[in-house]
Amino acid sequence: MHSNKLLTKGRLLPKASISSKPIAEFDKYEIVNDANSNAVALGEGASGKVFLVRKKATNELFVLKGLGKTDTKSLRSLKKEAEIQIRLIHNNIIRLHEFIEGPQSTLLVMEYARYGSLNKLLKERGHLTEEQAFSYFIQVCDAVHFLHSHDLIHRDIKPSNLLFISPSQVKLADFDCCTCSNYRLKVLCGTSEYIAPEVLSCKPYDQKADVWSLGILLFEMVHGYTPFKARRRRDTYLKIFKGKIIFSEQIKNDLKDLIVRILRLEDKGRPTIEEILNHPWIQRMSRKSLEDKENVKKNSVLDVIERTENTVIEERDIEEISPSMNHNYSACDLIQDKVKRAYIFATTRTLSSKRKSYVKERKVMKKNNQNEFSMLSLFFPSTDNSMI
Repeated sequence: MHSNKLLTKGRLLPKASISSKPIAEFDKYEIVNDANSNAVALGEGASGKVFLVRKKATNELFVLKGLGKTDTKSLRSLKKEAEIQIRLIHNNIIRLHEFIEGPQSTLLVMEYARYGSLNKLLKERGHLTEEQAFSYFIQVCDAVHFLHSHDLIHRDIKPSNLLFISPSQVKLADFDCCTCSNYRLKVLCGTSEYIAPEVLSCKPYDQKADVWSLGILLFEMVHGYTPFKARRRRDTYLKIFKGKIIFSEQIKNDLKDLIVRILRLEDKGRPTIEEILNHPWIQRMSRKSLEDKENVKKNSVLDVIERTENTVIEERDIEEISPSMNHNYSACDLIQDKVKRAYIFATTRTLSSKRKSYVKERKVMKKNNQNEFSMLSLFFPSTDNSMI
């Protein structure tokens, strides 16, 4: 059970349930071509080329990552990546759907993130607002916490490995460097500007190396550049070892404090994911996010009332809609629930003139309590008190 409300549950499939599929399984898919009949290439990673494919039966789009059998070193890496990723079921981790092996190639069929990467978004916008950075950061923290809770370490957290399946939902991708973390590691792995100092020093390291990368990521989202960026890789490494962080003036003090805490040179001094999510900046932004959502809901109430105030509904329609509604609201619960019901009715169902009739108050009260009738009357006003 997670103690922090910002963390969600995921699922790790057992190893015994995972196995590769024969190459014949790829017949279910077809390569997506562009206007010139060329395969749509999405990129090329360290362990294979990436193409866009379509499932014939459903027309769903997927990402295909493939590698030939001649490159044995990369093939081992790709298989290792597949064996880990195919077990991970989480809202903020890219899903690996199929692992296909043939005599000449190995193929991975993955979830398609049609809205691109965080890296692309940062190039377009320069930097993100504090609210946007918070939204994406807690999702990445959620994914990393899930990995850490199952003794895994990602080792390559960066904007190009964070993909959007919707404008608001980001997912962690590329598990090429991911490995078991129930012992301290020594292998140098990752991307220069995001690597923790203990990894660069070739000292034994653990999951706190991922925490360091989260600090770099958070800094980059609100600034548009990494804190230790330099023209030469050697200079970047020297800056990392010094650990001097220069913030822009608009960054608030509580956000500065969180980044400084995460980017401590000594890994033992860095916070865990749960400690990060309990930090004052996260708590402040979480409250602000809830308040913003409440304001949107409150503002939408008037709009919905305007659209539904002249709608006449029948008793059986109230009965039909009422039981199935979801009451997952944080403020003005009852009002918003009724508005949602009225909105669903008004926008999804048209009553013929023959079926239109008024429901008398005593009939409604017979099957619904007084509070329900009183609340409905707020947005179904009538000059006659016996009518809704």
